[in-house]
Amino acid sequence: KPGFNMISIPATPSDSDINSIISSTSPIDFVMTYDNATGLWLVATRDPDTGLLVGNLSTIDAAHSYWVQSDRFLDLSFSIPRSSAGLPVFPTIIEVFTGWNVVPVGDPLQQAAGTAIAANTYFAGLTWSAAYTFDPTTNNFTKVVAGDNVLVGSGYFLYVTKDGVIIP
Repeated sequence: KPGFNMISIPATPSDSDINSIISSTSPIDFVMTYDNATGLWLVATRDPDTGLLVGNLSTIDAAHSYWVQSDRFLDLSFSIPRSSAGLPVFPTIIEVFTGWNVVPVGDPLQQAAGTAIAANTYFAGLTWSAAYTFDPTTNNFTKVVAGDNVLVGSGYFLYVTKDGVIIP
């Protein structure tokens, strides 16, 4: 949607290069993610001379969610490999650490973006108290608590009181 969006992808793409996922003609001109393990923000911005996204963020994967800025509606399309048996590849394990984390909502079944998954199911095994996602339509954060849902393709700020992992 136009403005800032907090997105994620369901599984790691065949080619994870940021400029393969987001082409030089895409209206996305800013991408940022938080690396939970290092505590560092990674950023890529559009180079006006080359049209490429450049910065310390060079790949897009299923272990992170991403802040992206666009001036219009668009769909991202890219290839996600499947196993030789035609089944989805194993899900990406997402590590979380005590405090705030930025997490994706991956889905090895690759259900449509916006498909609801119970937050308690998705965050099973974690000691968490709240999550927030950003709604570009209202330009506000939405709080998610136990009993609410998270949405495939969205990203969340998640507060955990103990290190753990998410296995989609």
